[in-house]
Amino acid sequence: MIRLLIIFFILCTFVVLVDCSYDPSRRVPVPWAITLNQGTRTTSIRSFYATNRYVIVGGNSRDYIYQNNRFPSNSEPFFVGVYQTVTGRLEWGVQFGFASANTYLSSIVGDDQFAYALVTGTGRVYQASSGLNDICVSKMGRVGGQGGKLEWGVQHGTSANEIGVKILVDTTGVYVVGSTEGSLYGPNKGLKDVFLMKVGLDGQFLWGVQQGSDVDDTPLDLVLSTIGGRKTVEIIGLSGKLYEDLSFASKLFKAVFDRTSGN
Repeated sequence: MIRLLIIFFILCTFVVLVDCSYDPSRRVPVPWAITLNQGTRTTSIRSFYATNRYVIVGGNSRDYIYQNNRFPSNSEPFFVGVYQTVTGRLEWGVQFGFASANTYLSSIVGDDQFAYALVTGTGRVYQASSGLNDICVSKMGRVGGQGGKLEWGVQHGTSANEIGVKILVDTTGVYVVGSTEGSLYGPNKGLKDVFLMKVGLDGQFLWGVQQGSDVDDTPLDLVLSTIGGRKTVEIIGLSGKLYEDLSFASKLFKAVFDRTSGN
């Protein structure tokens, strides 16, 4: 009984201390906020990336967010906006719409000079479509106030579906991870395979790898790392058979590749 009373006294003291420490006047105010939707059409922010100097925002909208271009009615345009981290002031913003093509933004990344967008596109975006959904990568810049100019755009795909998941960049190139139902960079093993590709900072294709099993293999994340002095790129995903047969259960996997060769 005495032990229960002691525990009760300690809990009451903790509650009082926590309650007394709350002071609404000490709440940190929001330094800035932005409103993207300028009209009545739906706007979706799908990805953002922050550096010490800039916040890069990307998404989809049929509204006119950054410019008054009238986009084709049968397209799904995507947008990219770059804002100063400290003040929230818009550096530049751009929207891309393509006739008879939908472009669904998956991921965005950038540095102090350029922004890179990963888009899953249906139809002709930068090249003739290979079939269904293709992978499209865009480089835009220059972030320091001259912005929004499309530096280059590339499109990769098969006659099946490709879905982009995440994009990353380093000083040697741009890395993209996603899933494919076709033979994008190797023979398809059954259902959805995982792919990883690298293009140079000039948009030239450098290498691509594809791995899969006879069940769905799903990439979730992409990480740049260094292991033993070797620069690597890691895929984090879910699979039931890619590296271990789990009899239809799914398990997290990590696959590590060399950034230079893709091996």
